[in-house]
Amino acid sequence: MADPLVDQKYYQQQFFGLEVADGSWPRYEHAAEAAVNDLCHGFFDTHSMVDLQLETDGDNVKNAICAQIEFYVDQGGVTANERAKSHSGAKQFTVGSFSMTKPTTTADAAVAADDAVDPRVLRYLRPTGLLYGGVRHYG
Repeated sequence: MADPLVDQKYYQQQFFGLEVADGSWPRYEHAAEAAVNDLCHGFFDTHSMVDLQLETDGDNVKNAICAQIEFYVDQGGVTANERAKSHSGAKQFTVGSFSMTKPTTTADAAVAADDAVDPRVLRYLRPTGLLYGGVRHYG
């Protein structure tokens, strides 16, 4: 993946994403792009946006990356350690009959980070067919 698939201008003016702290954009964009590429079975390792079948597929991929960037902004970072540090407040809370406890160790935080993909990413990617890992056509 040479050039970024999404630039900050698209994120701000087309997606209307949350504000990204100064200097954090390249890190967030790179991590979000890698997460989306992983979900797409490495499609963008050997292809570019022009290889997508529909123009709307490109918009959906860009929006998926933007949603993941916004997720990182909202969660306080790319890694479980960054998120844990940014949310160092309450360790447990209860609302009515619902109770939630924050992971207490780095290992617990890493396990919690396994689900570190915004649900909107899958919704954006689903119509593109890039989530499908079935038979590939080579040649």
